[in-house]
Amino acid sequence: MELGIFASEFLFFLLLSVFFSLLLILPSDALHSAGFTIPKIFANLLGDERFNFVEYHLRRTLLTAFVHSAIPFICFVGLELSVEQPVFSLIPNNFIQWAALFSVLIATASIAILSLYRGNNWERHPFVQTLKRLSENGNWQLIARELNDEVRAPQLYSILYKDCSRVLVTHLWLIKITNYAVKLAPISDSQFLVIRSSPLQQTLSGQQNFPLVDNIAQSNDHIIDLQIRSISGLFEDFLIRKSWTTFVISWVVPSMFWTLLSFLSQCTNFSWTSFWPRSNW
Repeated sequence: MELGIFASEFLFFLLLSVFFSLLLILPSDALHSAGFTIPKIFANLLGDERFNFVEYHLRRTLLTAFVHSAIPFICFVGLELSVEQPVFSLIPNNFIQWAALFSVLIATASIAILSLYRGNNWERHPFVQTLKRLSENGNWQLIARELNDEVRAPQLYSILYKDCSRVLVTHLWLIKITNYAVKLAPISDSQFLVIRSSPLQQTLSGQQNFPLVDNIAQSNDHIIDLQIRSISGLFEDFLIRKSWTTFVISWVVPSMFWTLLSFLSQCTNFSWTSFWPRSNW
């Protein structure tokens, strides 16, 4: 099968497409600072995460999935404007035209699938399905309102990873945010299993091959991979990654302190937890 364009043009197009894809899917710190990310570019459409957390991420996950699926089509549109040979054709007869047609089909299929997720008040969206499993009567909007209130309150801890994913820890929830999904774990129903530990200075192997960006300077610390498991089976297991020092400081010590206050309240008949509520941490 013929290529359809000159080999030098194809090589340049391929390298430029890969570079453009990496900029959109894995933006660097400089691009984050410059606001060249999907949430920042479409901020007016998405709204404010802090004031409407659930709806913001319902919209963001669909928008991110659509933009990423449309990257091949965008690249072929750029190629069409750059070369003399036709790139898009209803009856393709070379490799480039077949690839361009396939990019159109991918973008069209993604629109159809994402429209199903958006329809019927988001009922088919995976995030809504997660909220339904966590609600007692299947009313996901009650959980959504509770989650919105939790995120508006001061957060216990927040981690940003190089792959654009984040982990938020509120008083009641552990939340992992990725490009295409939001994973929830009620802290009261969570077990933490350390499955791997690696020196902070080393490159970590595995699917999440990105060192985390932590606000605390580390020297001889270790990165630990934590598997979050549900005690009751309400949510699917997922992995998070954080440094051992900040894990102890931000989760273990506050949990032990809260447990101690609860124990003192039972022993002394004085509400120490009301005297020092968790919202002040």
